[in-house]
Amino acid sequence: MKNRLYSFFAGSLYPFGFAPFDFWPLSLLSLLSLLVLLKDTPLKDSLILGFLYGMGLWSVGVSWVFVSIYYHGNTTIIVALLITLLFILFLSLYNLLFTFMFKKLSIGNNFDIFLAFPVSW
Repeated sequence: MKNRLYSFFAGSLYPFGFAPFDFWPLSLLSLLSLLVLLKDTPLKDSLILGFLYGMGLWSVGVSWVFVSIYYHGNTTIIVALLITLLFILFLSLYNLLFTFMFKKLSIGNNFDIFLAFPVSW
């Protein structure tokens, strides 16, 4: 359970490396945290961690989608929240796919892990 919270939190740090914050070390720390979490974790648990990482990443990174839908799309707040949540869930599937590819490409030693991570990303 604790790793799942760490994964979500690590994902939520990633967008702060880009504009308007431009604190790029947070993005590196976020990815390194994900790598450490996934290293010795079984595939099923890794997929959950990857999905939660994506949920954290996209929950922080796509707040503009809600603003666009609610204010400029003239929808209710419930509809805007639902559409934004579906968008976040869909984008998090890409992080789940990344995690699956990473676990399949890395066969265990540290050299393979450091090659499989950027190739999968």
